[in-house]
Amino acid sequence: MAASPAPRRRVSYVLPPTSSAVPRLAVPPRSMSENRLGRPGPLLIPEDTVSAPSQASLGTQHRLGISALALDSKSVLQGNDRPEGILYSGGRDGMVIGWDLGLGMRRKPIVPEQGDGLTVNRRRQWELMTGWADDAIEEEEGEDFTSDGDVLGDVTPFSSSLHAEATGKYASTWELDPSSSVENSRFRISGQMHMNWVNDIKLCNKNQTIVTASSDGTVTAWNPHSSDLQPWKVGAHTDFARCLADSTNWVASGSFDRTIKLWDISRTATQPVLELSPIDSCDKSSIYSIAADPLGKTIASGSPERVVRLWDPLSGKGINKLVGHTDTIRTILISEDARYLLTGSADASIKLWSLASQRCLHTFTHHADSVWSLFSSSSSLESFYSGDRAGWVCRVDVEGCSDVAEGECVVLCRDGSVEATPDINGGVNAIVALDDQLVWTASGANSNISSWQVPRRRSYRALALQKDYSSYSLERPLSPQHSPELHYNRLQPKKRRSADDTSLHALSVAEEEDHLYGIHYDSLIKLESPFPSAYPRQMDPEVATLYSSASIMSVRNMHPSSSMSQAVPEDTTQIAYHQREVASEATPLVKAPAFVLRGGSGLVRAIILNDRIHALSVDTRGEVAVWDLVRGTCRGSFDKPTVDKLLYGAKRRQSVGSNTSHFSADTIHSYSAREALEGVREAIEGEGVTASWSSVDTKAGVLSVHISDRCFEAEVYADEVGFQGRGYNEDSKLNVGKWVLRNLFLGFLREESRMHRRSHSQPDQYDPHSPLRYHIVRAFDMVPAIPISPSPVVPQAGLRTPLIPIQSLQMPPPPMSPSSSLPTPGIDATPMQHHRLRSQTLDSNKPPDDYFAVKRQNSITEGVESTTPGGGIMGRIKNFGKKPSARPMSEAIASTSVIEEPEGPTTPVPSKRSMDKGSIKEKTIEKPKTEVDAILVQPFNPPTSTDAPTHAFPAGMQVMISDEDVWGEWSVKYQGQPHVSFHDDREGRRRVVELERTLPLWLLEFLYLAKTPAAPPAMKISFVLLPWRDELPELINTSQSKLTANRLLRVRKLVTHVQEKLERISTQSRGTSIRGSLDESSGHGHISPSSSPSQFPSALHGPPGLRHEQQYEILCNDIVLPPDMSLAAVRQYVWKNTNELVMHYRGKV
Repeated sequence: MAASPAPRRRVSYVLPPTSSAVPRLAVPPRSMSENRLGRPGPLLIPEDTVSAPSQASLGTQHRLGISALALDSKSVLQGNDRPEGILYSGGRDGMVIGWDLGLGMRRKPIVPEQGDGLTVNRRRQWELMTGWADDAIEEEEGEDFTSDGDVLGDVTPFSSSLHAEATGKYASTWELDPSSSVENSRFRISGQMHMNWVNDIKLCNKNQTIVTASSDGTVTAWNPHSSDLQPWKVGAHTDFARCLADSTNWVASGSFDRTIKLWDISRTATQPVLELSPIDSCDKSSIYSIAADPLGKTIASGSPERVVRLWDPLSGKGINKLVGHTDTIRTILISEDARYLLTGSADASIKLWSLASQRCLHTFTHHADSVWSLFSSSSSLESFYSGDRAGWVCRVDVEGCSDVAEGECVVLCRDGSVEATPDINGGVNAIVALDDQLVWTASGANSNISSWQVPRRRSYRALALQKDYSSYSLERPLSPQHSPELHYNRLQPKKRRSADDTSLHALSVAEEEDHLYGIHYDSLIKLESPFPSAYPRQMDPEVATLYSSASIMSVRNMHPSSSMSQAVPEDTTQIAYHQREVASEATPLVKAPAFVLRGGSGLVRAIILNDRIHALSVDTRGEVAVWDLVRGTCRGSFDKPTVDKLLYGAKRRQSVGSNTSHFSADTIHSYSAREALEGVREAIEGEGVTASWSSVDTKAGVLSVHISDRCFEAEVYADEVGFQGRGYNEDSKLNVGKWVLRNLFLGFLREESRMHRRSHSQPDQYDPHSPLRYHIVRAFDMVPAIPISPSPVVPQAGLRTPLIPIQSLQMPPPPMSPSSSLPTPGIDATPMQHHRLRSQTLDSNKPPDDYFAVKRQNSITEGVESTTPGGGIMGRIKNFGKKPSARPMSEAIASTSVIEEPEGPTTPVPSKRSMDKGSIKEKTIEKPKTEVDAILVQPFNPPTSTDAPTHAFPAGMQVMISDEDVWGEWSVKYQGQPHVSFHDDREGRRRVVELERTLPLWLLEFLYLAKTPAAPPAMKISFVLLPWRDELPELINTSQSKLTANRLLRVRKLVTHVQEKLERISTQSRGTSIRGSLDESSGHGHISPSSSPSQFPSALHGPPGLRHEQQYEILCNDIVLPPDMSLAAVRQYVWKNTNELVMHYRGKV
C-alpha cells in the first residue's frame, strides 16, 4: 500500500503592531498621482505629524472585538487573605487576557438549611409560576412520562438527589462588599492562544485552567497562574470550534463540524474521550451553543436546526429534541440540578424548558432582536441576564413569585459601544455578573469591556420595605452620573407590615408614583403572565410559546393569580409600563458604565500592492497603514479624516460624472473597510509587476504574511528597494524569497554554523511533543495566586503537543496534486506572472545580445535547468553526446547514498550528522532514513548576505509553520522567533533540532544547502521596435521576425540596443538597413533614399560624452517611457492591449 502524501506545509510570520510613532501620510495631489509612470512602489508623502503608537502592541489590550468572558471570584493572590476577582476575556484577536479587578470581598453569611417542604417547593417553583405544578407533582410521585413526539431515546427521570450531589462543586464562600469599586481594574496577564477568533472560554479545574475554543478548530488549555507551563493543545475539530461546556470530569466543545467532543485535559492524548453527533445530521446541524450540568449527566446543544438536542454523555446517545424556537439557538444555560434549561435564540425569544417533563414552560419576549448571550448565578435560573444584538442588557428576576407576571424585568443598560459597521457585527457577545451588583459586558463591535454597577435583586430591595429604612442599608448608592434614575432614599412602603410577614405576596406592590422598589417604571418591562391576564398583549406569533412534541397531549393547568384582580393603573407612567413589550421601548436604568477596560485597535482587512513589497491595512479606527512586508515595518498611516476626505472626493467626482444629484456629505461616514483600502490603493499604488510570493490576512487583528513555496520566482531590482552602490548596479536584482527567508531564520542559521564549528558530537535530542511557544505577556507587578490544594491534575506529559509526526484525528490525508501548492488567486493576484530560468540574486554584466534575441519561426525557448546524470570522468564519457535531462532536486537528494568530496582546494564544513563521538568514519556513510536526513547529511552551505542583504525584524515578531488538512484549514506546528539568536547553548541546540524536523523540505534545502526548487521557464515578451515617424533608420524588418526579451528587461537596455545598432548602420557605406540584403530578395524592407543615414548624421552620432538614454528615447502609444520601466510594466500599464507590443525609438532633441 502506497504511503499517504505529506500535507502541505507553509511558513508564516506575523508583523506586530507598531510600538513607536509612525509618520502621518498625506494623499498625493491628483497631478502627482496620475504621473506615476515607471514607479513600481507606492507614492508616499509624509506629513510633519506622527501617529500615536498602538497600546495593543504591548499585548496588554485586545485588538478586536471580545467574544467571551469568564469570572474568577475564588482565587486568592499571595499576600491576601481573600480574593479580589480576576476577569478573563477571549477576543477575536486570538488573545486571552486576565484582568485584576481589585474588588473588596467579604465572607458570605451562613444561611441555615431549610426544611424538606420548602426544598420540594423550590424544586418545582417554575412549575408553580407557569401552571404546570400538578404535572410536576405527578412526575415526582413516580408516574411514567409518555411521549409521542420525536424522541431519540428513552427519557431517564432525573434523580431527586442530583442537586445535592451538585453542591460538591467548587463553590465560593465570598461575596462582593457593597462599598467596593471597580476602578482599580488593571491588566494582569495575556496569552496569544490562537491566530484566529477565540469563540468561547471556560474556567475549570478549580479556576486554575482556562480552556479556549477557536475558529482555527482547536481547543487549547492554559494555566495562567503557572510561570513555567506553556499553553497546550487539548484537541481539534474539523471546522470552527464554537462553544464550550464543562463538568467535574471533562470539558465539551461544540463545532460547526456538527460534533460535540468531550476532552479530558489531564490526559496526554489529543483524541476525545467521547464524540457525539446526531444521526439525522444535516447542513443546519452545526453546534452553536452547548451547556452541561455540573455532574455531567446531561448535555444540551443548540444549532440552526431550531431544536434543542439533549445528550446522555454516559451512553453517548441522544435523549430527546425540544422543538419550539423558530431560528438559530445561540446560547443555552442549564440549572445546577439539571431540571431546567434556558435557551436564547435569534428569533428574539428566551424559552424556559423542563427537562423532567421535556416541555417548554414559558417564553420570555422582552427582546426585539436576536438574543446572543445569557448568564445566571441562580442555581434554578430564577434570575438571569440576557443581551441581544442591539446591545440591550436585561435582568429577569422571578424568585419567590407565584406568577411570572409578578416578576421583574429591568432594562439595565445598553452597551453604547455596540455599533454595527459594514465590516463588524455589534451585539452583546458575553455577560458575567458578580453577586448581582456588578455586570461586565463585551461585544464584537470593539475591544472594550464595560463594567456596570446595578441594583441588587428585588428580594434584597423588598426586605428594606419590611424594616426601618434608616437601620437597613441595601448597598452603596450609585453615583448620579452612573445611575440617575435610582432613588434609594425614596424606598418607603405605603404601610407598615408585620415583621413575621416575609412573603412577597404580602408585600403586594410597593410603588410610588413613578418607582417600583426604587426603580423607575421607564426602565421596567411588564412580564407576560402564562395565565389569562387583565391586560392581554398582542404577541408576535413568530415568538409565541411553542411546545415540544413531547408535550402536545398535555393540557395546561389553570390557577388564579393575584395579578388578575389588579385594577387598571391611573398613572400614565404605570400605564406605559404595563403596555411596554420590548427593551428597545424602555429607558436603560444605568446610562454609562462605571469603568471601561479599554482595548486597542486591530486590523480588519489588508491587501498587497502590485509591487509585492508593500501592503495596505485598515484597522478598527478606520486608519489605513502602509507596510513593508520584506522588512516587517510600517512606513506610515493615513488617519480616518484623510481617508474619509479622499473617498468623499472620489464619490463626488463619480456623482458629477454620472449626473447623480442625491449625493450628499452624509455619506462620508458610510465607507466600509474594503472601500477605504481600494480608495487609498488607487491614490498611491505604483506600476509594479513583481510575481506573487505571499498572501496576507488579518484574522488575529495583526498582519500575517504567508509565504508559498513559489516565493523564489519573485525578483526585484535592487535600486527599487533602496539598495544603490555598495556593489549594486542598475542591473542588480534581489530574489525576494531568498531575502525574506534568510532573515526570518537568521538565528537558526547562526546556531547551525556555531554547532558545526564546534564539531558538535552529542546525539540529536528531538522531542516530537515539544510545546508551541505562545506569546505570553505578564504585568511587571503581577502577584501570583496561591495554589489550590489539592493541586490541579495536569501531568507534565499532558502539556505537550505532538509536532512531528503529525497525528490526524482519524481523517484521511489530503489529496495532493502538483497544482495544490499554487497560491490561490485573489485580490493580490499578479496581473502578469513572472517566471525566471534561475533564481539568481544579481545579474552579471552581460552583452546586449543576451537580454533579447530574434524570435524565429518554430523556435524553442530553453526552460528547466538540466543536470548531467552520472559523476566523474566515466560518467561524463558514458553520457557524452546525450541530451541533459531535467531532474528534480528532491529526487536527486533522495537517491543519494554516498556523498562525494567536491573537487578543488576548498573543503566544506563537515556535517554534524556524519560525526560519531568526534571521529569521522571514512568510506562508510549510512543511507539516509528520511528526506530530512538526506539533506542534513550533506555539508552545511547556507545562503550568504550577497544573496539576501541582512536586516533586523521588529522585536516580538512570531514565525509559524503550519500544515494544511483535508478541509483546507491550517494547524500550527511550530511557533517561535527563529530570527533571534539563541544565547543559551542547550536551548539553542534543542530549538535548532526542532526546526530541522519541522521546516518544509523546500525551505530546509534552501537554508542548509542554499538550493532552491527548479524554476519554471522564464517568461518572455515579444515586441516590435520601429523608428518614430521614419526619423531614424529601421533596425529590423517586422515581416520576418520579432524581438523577444525577459519581461523584466528595462527600457534602458532597449536604448542601448538602439544606439549600438545605429552605430553599426552609420559605419556602413550603403543606405540600407542592417537586414537590407535579406529583405531585398523577398521584396520587403527596402529603405528609400529618404531614410539614408547620411540624411540624419547628428541623430546617429549625437554630442560626445552622453549616456545612451540621453541621446535616444523609447515611446509606446506616443508616451515617452522612463529608462527604468520594465517591458512587463510597459505592456500592462501603457500598451494595455492583447495584441503584439509595438514601441518606437527616436533621438532626443
